[in-house]
Amino acid sequence: MNSLFERLRDVSLFADLTDAEIEWLVQRVSLYQISPGEYLFEAGDEPKTAYLLLSGELESFEVDSGGEKRLKARVGPGEVAGAAAVLAGTPYKVSVRVVKPSEVVFIPAAVFRQLVEAHPTLKEQFAFETTEHAVLSPELEDVNLQPDEHILILKRKHWMSLVRALLLPVGLMVLVTLLVAALFLSGKVNSEWNLLVLVVWAIVLVPLVFWTAWRVVDYLNDYYIVTTNRVIHIEKVLFFRKEYHEAPIEKVQDVQIRISNPVQQILRYGEVIVSTAGKTQIFFRNVPDPEYIQRAIVAQKLRFESRVHVQAQSKRRQMLRRALGLEPPLPFQSESSPSKPKERHEHEESRLKRLTSWLKSRLKRLTSWLKSQLNRTARYFNPLVLQEELSDGILWRKHWIVLIWKVVPVLAFLGLLVIGAGLALFYFQSRGSWFTLVIVLLYAVLFVVGVGWMLWEYEDWRNDVYILTKTAVIDEEKRPLGFEKEVRQAPLEMIQDVRYRIPSPLHTLFNVGDVIIETAGVQGQFTFDAVKDPQSVVQEIYRRLHAYEEERLSREQARIDNSVLEMIALYHREFRFLPERWSDKWSGYPLEGETE
Repeated sequence: MNSLFERLRDVSLFADLTDAEIEWLVQRVSLYQISPGEYLFEAGDEPKTAYLLLSGELESFEVDSGGEKRLKARVGPGEVAGAAAVLAGTPYKVSVRVVKPSEVVFIPAAVFRQLVEAHPTLKEQFAFETTEHAVLSPELEDVNLQPDEHILILKRKHWMSLVRALLLPVGLMVLVTLLVAALFLSGKVNSEWNLLVLVVWAIVLVPLVFWTAWRVVDYLNDYYIVTTNRVIHIEKVLFFRKEYHEAPIEKVQDVQIRISNPVQQILRYGEVIVSTAGKTQIFFRNVPDPEYIQRAIVAQKLRFESRVHVQAQSKRRQMLRRALGLEPPLPFQSESSPSKPKERHEHEESRLKRLTSWLKSRLKRLTSWLKSQLNRTARYFNPLVLQEELSDGILWRKHWIVLIWKVVPVLAFLGLLVIGAGLALFYFQSRGSWFTLVIVLLYAVLFVVGVGWMLWEYEDWRNDVYILTKTAVIDEEKRPLGFEKEVRQAPLEMIQDVRYRIPSPLHTLFNVGDVIIETAGVQGQFTFDAVKDPQSVVQEIYRRLHAYEEERLSREQARIDNSVLEMIALYHREFRFLPERWSDKWSGYPLEGETE
């Protein structure tokens, strides 16, 4: 097992600490193995210790006034529980218990504060620790969290936005109601007109009530989310459209806040602008406590960079150890000697049995080939197959609604042909059999043309594909029979942010939308038009992008020039025994100032 020093050295939060600081920390902390079910602390306890999880799993939860426990977050290896309370000097806000057998480092509060004071960047990260700030919200079906991802901030627009949105419909309702009341109180309305006035008032009031309800629902459907890995903006207009815009934390370049007037200053709300290297930005408009959201995004950016830094250090250390010959050699794999050919005992096997065995094998291969061809044909002519798994990625096609829209003119043409053929045969059957034959041949040719047109449209629909590989995103459009082909490709590292939109009620009904991918450089914007379940497409792009970006950055930071490695290896080979050589060479001579 690695020493505690090495294990703390590999923790991403401690990436900026020197070896001397890690050694100082090792001398002041304790490592414990804790069984499931035990509590590290409970809500209300004095913050005497911060708890760094090395392995296993913890969970934090709150207890409401009715005694019900509400899960707050799950804590994974490399995270610290209780850090925010220790730094603030306030009692723990949540209770934390062990879920799986865990190894936990107990860091005394004084030691933890001293460590954070020496490294202010840690304070921003611990201020938004997962234990206290993550929110597990089952209502957020629009966000599929990754296994190691937690929601840190979940906000709607400030309540003042709802007030402003309701001013006009509610004001009109109040005004109409006051006018009707004034008419009745003034006595200017005869009893004969009472019912008519009430009916008119109801007719005017009903749409205003629906308008008000619409505004409230629209307010409740908009979310601003910050997770440990992403920044997300979800905006929905019920039954009409939906937009989902997200950017990976590692792509965030700048976070600005804007408070435009004294009202926003007093009520503490404003705008947060998240910028990436792409052309678009993510706006958190009229969001409460914009400074808090800004700090949270910056903290997660720092966490990602520190994690990449630790991975780079590990790879760099491995490269140096390999150059110095300190890496353990790979296990020796001896080449297996070729097996001796089996002796044939033709005299024990009849020719009929050999022939039967050969026929069975050929028949089996033929059956397998036919099955594969039938499966390929069935998949080819199945418009419901909109996603395919490739050897190194995923392929998406446009939704079958697009195909229906393309073949509607073809179906109309074929329908008119059938109707026209029937009418022609009915009206011209008296002209003779040769005339009937000409009509049949003419309509047969036109029908073949119509079928060919349909196959052309189907192939044209099927040839437009969107492909996501481990390293790139590809937009490929081909015309049938090789007439025209256009392929656009962008490396994953060029992707800055990803969003999707569902533009109409029809698209909402069939869960169809457009995925928009913003890239840096000349690639521009990629659009996956009319794909099924655009949310899952965005999530898959994001998952691969996050893994690729983390690996790429750590690989770049760990890169060492080959010439440097060669010099280090040469130095190690030539001078590692130099002290012994010197001692042998000068062993018979006294040092300066000494006598024999």
